[in-house]
Amino acid sequence: MLQNRVAATAIVEFQYIHKVIAIADGVSLISSLWSCDVDTDSAHSACFRPISDASSDLTIEVGSASFALHKFPLVSCTGRIQKLISEVKDSKVTWISLPSVPGGAEALELAAKFCYGINIEISLSNIAMLRCAAHFLEMTEEYAPKNLESRTEAFIKDLVVPNTSNSISVLHQCENLLPIAEDINLVSRIIVANANNACKEQLSSGLLKLEQNYPTKQMEPEMPADWWGRSLTVMNLEFFRRV
Repeated sequence: MLQNRVAATAIVEFQYIHKVIAIADGVSLISSLWSCDVDTDSAHSACFRPISDASSDLTIEVGSASFALHKFPLVSCTGRIQKLISEVKDSKVTWISLPSVPGGAEALELAAKFCYGINIEISLSNIAMLRCAAHFLEMTEEYAPKNLESRTEAFIKDLVVPNTSNSISVLHQCENLLPIAEDINLVSRIIVANANNACKEQLSSGLLKLEQNYPTKQMEPEMPADWWGRSLTVMNLEFFRRV
């Protein structure tokens, strides 16, 4: 009897996930998938809930924001939430507080959408936040294939580490994500990558100058060799010193 009940619940939740994805097809995710009720007592307090026939069975609070969600898609992807629920003897856990999630409510909203199977945009402006949130929420391959941690790692490897401009931008974001950004070695990796890229660019600049001494074709204007150094001035002193 219990097994049948669990199976039935899983089927309902699975159908819900696919319904959410269907609703999202070609429609603005924020306007179509999430309703927002602003608390009249506080302009900064809001409750986000996915539109579905299945009622929410778990509310997650992050600062002044509350997310009315569903346990099944969350525990399928996030080890932290799975453990928080399993550690409580009362199986009817309906509320969890995550005040220290890196990136706050914005990060949790994106992570929750990812758990529901919704495609989220990973970009230079949010990659550091999402990588740290994935670590905090334990969104690893242990819980789901191609989970958020591996997705963000692939983005960092392909688009952040090889590019000096991108890596400096992401490093600047890490200033607001300490200490987790340090704990997962994101800061150290980017600093090392910056040093390696700077050496390569200096070498390329030297070779370009040699070519200019013996021009064989029209040369493109040379980018200032110290442009990356000037871009580091926006960082705090500790990061600047390490770079």
